[in-house]
Amino acid sequence: METSIKMGLNEKFKRGRNFELPILEHVIARLLAGLQCDSDLTDEQAEDVADWIGSVWHVSPVAIPLFLENFGHQVSESTSKRLSAVAAAATVQGQVFREVVSDVARVFANRGIELVALKGTANGFMAYADPVHRTGADLDFCVRPDKLDDAKDALRAVGFWPGDYDPEEKVFLPSDRAERQQREAGHYALGFWVKMLDLGEVSREAADGFALAGELLPFASQVDGRHVKTPVLVDIHHAIGSGVPADDIMNRPIEHVWNGTKVLLPPREWAAFHALLKLYWEGGQTYRKGLQYLADVTRILRTMSDDEQDVLVSLIEGYNLRAGGYYVLRRLPACMGVDLSDAVHDALDKWSSAPPGETPQSYNDIGDFWPRLFGRL
Repeated sequence: METSIKMGLNEKFKRGRNFELPILEHVIARLLAGLQCDSDLTDEQAEDVADWIGSVWHVSPVAIPLFLENFGHQVSESTSKRLSAVAAAATVQGQVFREVVSDVARVFANRGIELVALKGTANGFMAYADPVHRTGADLDFCVRPDKLDDAKDALRAVGFWPGDYDPEEKVFLPSDRAERQQREAGHYALGFWVKMLDLGEVSREAADGFALAGELLPFASQVDGRHVKTPVLVDIHHAIGSGVPADDIMNRPIEHVWNGTKVLLPPREWAAFHALLKLYWEGGQTYRKGLQYLADVTRILRTMSDDEQDVLVSLIEGYNLRAGGYYVLRRLPACMGVDLSDAVHDALDKWSSAPPGETPQSYNDIGDFWPRLFGRL
């Protein structure tokens, strides 16, 4: 089980950039990032935190055991059982997802197609003690733009097919080819490729968790007693986002070996940038969404050297994510125990004031994402 690192505040943050958080949000954020909490909570507060921790499926294999270790004695037996069921199911899914990653990586390598994992798929290998601890709703990869057709053929060879989700029937159906081509034409990723995996019989606890997952994930598993079938979705990118190409990621990936299979990962500065981008735009434009990326950003930055953090600054400035960089990174030292490089501190000082002539639109400033993560105005 992952535990705490000692809270160490950089001098600049001791001198004033120390952002106080509402106590429950502080506890939730630290637990999701795998950090111990010594906060005193009432039983009612512990139940509130349990609701949040149990809702973030993506990191529940590690966050829920850590919560129960710290506050399990303060919640009801039914809450404890519910959380344990979610953690058990997410752990099963995490193991299955990592095996699928290995299968996909082998097939692409055998066909000579460069394939780099992205987002939570990469972050699990890069920043978690066990990659199974980082699961999610889908698997994300990147290929070069001229390899998209080859990638489709490779996915078919692993048993995936292009599908769209019917939320009323709660099943995936084959995509309409014309509609799918129209959607993909202006997007930086292909539509979902789907494969239903028959997990057979799982433990009673995990089966209960998969039943609960229908409330936590956009795509439901099929649960019949202890028999579970779960969808695995693959998202193939050819860019990081609109206006953010993936050339640098494809040109200098990190090689990682898991269970005998080589998996390519993005450079750490790119992984941090991508997680920060997702956290800021999802957290800033929706309510109660994106907490898994806060866990990812915190964990990735704890593994980065000063030089890698300095490159992250250049990415943030180069792709005009300065407001997002400011709102996200400013809290991490004092609240999450993350040591930031001098270059990041200098950038935070600069980003805190928009240059003359900038507007919120041109500065990509959609405001502080943090309250929206928790549904506050």
